[in-house]
Amino acid sequence: MIPTLASNVATAYFTLKCSFQCLYGSSWYRQFSSTSFARKHKALPARPSVPEHEIEEVFIKGGGNGGQKINKTNSKVQLRHVPTGLVVSSQVSRSREQNRKAARLLLAEELQFRTDPANSRRTLKIEKLQKQKEQQRKKAMKRKKERDVAKDEHHDDQPEPAQDSHETFKAEPFDNFGSDMEQFLSQKLKLSKR
Repeated sequence: MIPTLASNVATAYFTLKCSFQCLYGSSWYRQFSSTSFARKHKALPARPSVPEHEIEEVFIKGGGNGGQKINKTNSKVQLRHVPTGLVVSSQVSRSREQNRKAARLLLAEELQFRTDPANSRRTLKIEKLQKQKEQQRKKAMKRKKERDVAKDEHHDDQPEPAQDSHETFKAEPFDNFGSDMEQFLSQKLKLSKR
C-alpha cells in the first residue's frame, strides 16, 4: 500500500502536536504565565487628588494654536487652591471638560510636589526618564566602540597601498596672486622654449 499525501500530512501534524505537548504541557497552544514580573523600577504612587471645596475655578479666554475658536470661547481653565493660593491654568485642548480634568491633575501634582518633593510623581517620572536616557547613552557608546573596533580590524586586514615613486603636487594657496602668477607663466614660457 502506497502512503498518500493526506496520511503524511496527518502524521506530520500529529508529530508536531506531540512535540508541542511535550514542551508546553498537555494543551496544544503555548501556555503563558499569568503571574506578573517584578518591576525593576519603583512604581509611581497613586495620582493625588484635591477636594473640590478647596478649589476656585474660573474659565477664561484662551489663546495660541487652535484658530479663532480658541480666542473667542472661554475654554481655558484657571484653578486656584484656596488654602495655599497656588494658581494653575490649563489649555491642552479646545474642550472645556478636558481642560478642567487636566487642570485638576496639574494642580494635584503641583501640590504633591510642593509638600513632598522626594516622593512625588513628578520626581519619580523625571528619575525614570533620566535612567532611560542614561541607558540609551550607554548603549550608543557601546555600539560606537564596537563599530570603531570593527573598523580598526577591517583597516588592519587591508594591505597598505604601495608608495609611488612620483612626488605628488601640493597646491599652495596664492597669497600674492600677481607675483605667483607671473612666476608660473615665466616658468611655462621657459619650458615651452626648450
